[in-house]
Amino acid sequence: MNTHALETRIPPPVVALVVLLLMWNLAAWLPGPPAPGWQVSAALTLVATGAAFDLAALWAFHRARTTINPMKPQATAHLVTGGVYRLTRNPMYLGLGLFLSAAVVY
Repeated sequence: MNTHALETRIPPPVVALVVLLLMWNLAAWLPGPPAPGWQVSAALTLVATGAAFDLAALWAFHRARTTINPMKPQATAHLVTGGVYRLTRNPMYLGLGLFLSAAVVY
């Protein structure tokens, strides 16, 4: 199978949502004890951090006047290297990873 053909077919947020749904279904099959207060706080902290990375990345793309759509890489106008991109190569994926981590913690 040619994996390059799939690279621009499925948007990363959709992949993250599918993974989240699979995690949720797995948790329904293997229930654990209710989440104590610290787990809820930790999960909310991870969600807030992930949202901050995502929003900072979107703002950097907006300032550079380039597209955020990974489905059309040919539409990019500039390479963004400032702002949050000085900390991490792909803050949008980091944000999605933190959202999924929050689900695991919760």
